Amino acid sequence: MTSLRVVLELSFVLSSLLFFIYIDTKKLFKNDRIINSALIHSIISGIGTNIGLFLYPNMIYDFNGTIQDMHFMFTLLPLISFGYSFCDLYVGFKSKKLENIVHGLVFSLSCAGAYKYGVIMSGYLIMQTETSSIFLNLRPLKQKWIDLSFITTFFIFRLILCPYLIFMYTLNPENGGKFIISGGSFIITILNVYWFYYIVKKAIRMHNEEKENERKKPIEDAVSINTSSNER
Repeated sequence: MTSLRVVLELSFVLSSLLFFIYIDTKKLFKNDRIINSALIHSIISGIGTNIGLFLYPNMIYDFNGTIQDMHFMFTLLPLISFGYSFCDLYVGFKSKKLENIVHGLVFSLSCAGAYKYGVIMSGYLIMQTETSSIFLNLRPLKQKWIDLSFITTFFIFRLILCPYLIFMYTLNPENGGKFIISGGSFIITILNVYWFYYIVKKAIRMHNEEKENERKKPIEDAVSINTSSNER
């Protein structure tokens, strides 16, 4: 890469980071548990990369050949995520949760490594997993359709589609950075399996509690009516 191109790209990465840091200082939603930067990034990268994969399906295998023909706007998406990765790391440390810190470290180090070795654009194959993050970041709204959409998209995009795209990428000997891409993807997939187990476990527990509450409600209502009648 030329020096000018590197300066321009890293300036864009820095601008992306500053934007996400700034947007977290603003109150965009009534629910304070919704993290602005995480939601906005997931919408941009999740929807953007899916559109890119739809318009340029050959990138799944012939990545180097396809990326040259992509519209300029689509090539900015991995750089946006590169900038956001450092914001994600900050949010992880702020949450004081080990899995969030590990996610931020893997995310930022993978982006940095991919950029160093000139394969940052291959982030397309992983960034589509952010589709499920759209619903993850909306879960504080406590809507059942959001929870169901989150579980469904998490399974499809993170546990099925992403490993498949990475596998197809590694089949082409012309594609570079396979070790970095497959290594980072493997670690993230392990984390995703871990998270999916607890997501499903929690969903089942909440479903059972809801059914138990529905079963108890008629009994509690009957007891309440009898108590009221006796008091009269």
